[in-house]
Amino acid sequence: TDNRGQRLVEGRNINRSLLSLANCINALADRTRKGAHVPYRDSKLTRLLKDSLSGTSVAAMLCAVSPSSDQYEETLNTLKYANRAKQMTPPQVPQRQEGEHNPLQEQVAVLRELQGTLVHLAQGMTPPGAAPATQPRQAQGAGRRHCRRERE
Repeated sequence: TDNRGQRLVEGRNINRSLLSLANCINALADRTRKGAHVPYRDSKLTRLLKDSLSGTSVAAMLCAVSPSSDQYEETLNTLKYANRAKQMTPPQVPQRQEGEHNPLQEQVAVLRELQGTLVHLAQGMTPPGAAPATQPRQAQGAGRRHCRRERE
């Protein structure tokens, strides 16, 4: 091609990502290598498509082919690439069976535990034989001020 400068660099990066995608598809399509390493981290494209390729979703591939004779090699390579993608079998991912997850119940349980701890600590701070204070401090302080006014 006649690409120069930034377009040449972009073309290289696109080809590198497509090659990484082809490597992932080849690793997933090769049925002789069950459990083999799939190189998802080789490019940004394969990282983005990891969920689509790993069996947690349904993937579709669209191919652009041309009947023109000068595009024969490109069309043939595209169809081979699509055929490999069609033969791809995603790795078996064990399905997690999660029970009912209720974060509100968990928070209530934690708060009850903290409340019990706080009550236990508050009971431990009162001197033996003394009755725990039942009035808030503001009410006690307000009563004292009232008593001073009566004295005056």
